[in-house]
Amino acid sequence: MLAMVAVALVLVLPRRLAAAPLMVGILLSPVSDSGEAWMLHFNVLRILVAAGWLRITIRGEKIPAHLNRLDWMLIGWAVCIAITGLLHKPVGQASVLRAGLLYDSLGLYFLLRVFLRDFEDLRPLAMSVVAATIAIAVAMLWESSTGRSLFYWGSETLQDSDVRVGHVRAQGPFLHAILAGTVGALCWPLILPFWRKAPLLGPIGIAAAVSMVFTSRSSGPIMTATFVTLALLLWKAKPYLSLFRWGALLAIVCLDLVMRAPVYYLVARVDFTGSSTGAFRADLIHSAIEHVDEWWVAGTDRTRHWMPSGVGWNPEHTDITNQYIKMGVLGGMPTLLQFAGVLLVGFSCVGTALRGSAGAPVQQQFLIWCLGAILFGHAMTFITVNYFDQSLAVFIMTIASIGSAADAVRRQQLRGCLNRDNPTANTRRDFLSTGANRTTCPLIVP
Repeated sequence: MLAMVAVALVLVLPRRLAAAPLMVGILLSPVSDSGEAWMLHFNVLRILVAAGWLRITIRGEKIPAHLNRLDWMLIGWAVCIAITGLLHKPVGQASVLRAGLLYDSLGLYFLLRVFLRDFEDLRPLAMSVVAATIAIAVAMLWESSTGRSLFYWGSETLQDSDVRVGHVRAQGPFLHAILAGTVGALCWPLILPFWRKAPLLGPIGIAAAVSMVFTSRSSGPIMTATFVTLALLLWKAKPYLSLFRWGALLAIVCLDLVMRAPVYYLVARVDFTGSSTGAFRADLIHSAIEHVDEWWVAGTDRTRHWMPSGVGWNPEHTDITNQYIKMGVLGGMPTLLQFAGVLLVGFSCVGTALRGSAGAPVQQQFLIWCLGAILFGHAMTFITVNYFDQSLAVFIMTIASIGSAADAVRRQQLRGCLNRDNPTANTRRDFLSTGANRTTCPLIVP
């Protein structure tokens, strides 16, 4: 029922509101509830993406004419995923797996890039996502106390919740408790720039995020929330951000020199719940480095021998609890570097947008900063977590929002140039026809 309502709203709402039911429907619907046709699994995420593209086709809405750096970097990552799939066996199965990943990622990304054109378009999306996390938090509280998930009630996939060290690890609509807590830790900053316009939603949304983090009973989400909060606290110190970056790099180098084990073994020491598997994650990084000759060209079809334990769903692989290593396993060093490039260009777009909006309202600047803080949370979380359910949509939403914010700032600067250098020009072409000095507006290019 929820999926049907979300599809209907995506089809009929105005463009600036369509992203809200899209993301709410994705977040609240378990991806395990899916049908299958032509070897492809159609979960709610894929159905909603298809509905969104149907809407765009019917209404004639278009992707931005000029793709920015982040758009091209994501396309480059997709090309690497597609090409390296031809070198894996069996080719048909590898191609189907990658087709699904690319459909989810590119389909949702460019759909959001169509829906989100300006900063005002981000407000209904942010409020709706935070409202969705409130609903998830309530369900996770119920699950934590009863051991039964409301999201799988009456479903064939209904299972008892995972219990570790005597505590229920609530997972809500997600496939794992760590991913549920991680989404809660990442989404709450979205409401901060709109606090005055939603004075009730703000504190309730933050309380819901805290609830999701702690009912998941996992150390990872606590660290994610810590990283995001630290990034937000640097808002007042943003002129010194470069100093903080170099200081952090120096600290990592110094720790690596004084520690007996490599610096990534710090992950093994993080345990807020008494049941952390940080040691496994550190050993996984070490094993991936030791076996780099097996995967660096185009990935590998077997990782079972990397670790003492495997996974029940695939006898050829171990549990890859690291998004970066997952990219390497899928497509080798080219895909891993391209994925890292998506993150780096995302941070670059945040910095460019902040500098370009120096004279804009503080709310706009803080929104850009919050998106950067969430992206930082993703980048750090990827060291210990692999997104394999609708949590991937939260990452895609983050980079799509950053891309749209960067474009919005660029249009603001362009309008400022037009008004300053040629008040009578109505278009970019009019401006160019005057032969105005382009150094006064570096954004104007032929």
